[in-house]
Amino acid sequence: MTIYRDLPPGVMLGLAARELAGKLDTIEHLNITPDLLATVLGEFRNAQPTPTAQTALPR
Repeated sequence: MTIYRDLPPGVMLGLAARELAGKLDTIEHLNITPDLLATVLGEFRNAQPTPTAQTALPR
């Protein structure tokens, strides 16, 4: 778990979302509370882009 220690919160949330998406076939019920959703959306909104995540837009 120490490999994830220095990752920004946005990257961690992205990895968690990818892991969750891989298990959607086996999840029968998923409860998302307003508090959880607000926290996750707030983290995405406040996350700073990492240099490797930035891509050049075509002109």
